[in-house]
Amino acid sequence: MKGKKKTEQVPRARRAARAPLQSEIICHNPECSFRAKIKNISKSGALFILNHNLQENQELDITISFPNENQYQLKGIVSRILGQPPDQLIGVRFKFDDDSSTLQFEKDIENLMVQNLGDIMFEKLFPQS
Repeated sequence: MKGKKKTEQVPRARRAARAPLQSEIICHNPECSFRAKIKNISKSGALFILNHNLQENQELDITISFPNENQYQLKGIVSRILGQPPDQLIGVRFKFDDDSSTLQFEKDIENLMVQNLGDIMFEKLFPQS
C-alpha cells in the first residue's frame, strides 16, 4: 500500500558502555536462588548466561563480586531475555538503594573498563566532563 509505513519492533538500545567481567552473579527471588556466569556488565545493568526461566520485569536480589574484592548486594529487574535455556541470556537493570553505593559501584565499573581498554583508550572513549 502506498503511503503506509510498515512498523517493526526495534530492540531497545543500550545506554551504557559495557565491560567483560569474569565473575558469577548470585540471584534470589521468592521462587528460587541460582548462580549464573556474567557475560558483561555496565553501570546500569548486567547480561548473564542462565539455565533457568525468568520473566521480563521480574525483580531479583543480586550479589556481584568484583576482582578488587568489593561485593555488592543490589536489586535488579529482568529487562531482556534472549534465547532459551541452557544458554539463555538475561539482561538485568540495576536498582540502587542510595547514592553512595551507586558511586562506588560506578567507580568499580570504570576500573574494569580501564583494565580491559587501557587508560588511553578509556579516556578517548569516555572523556571526563
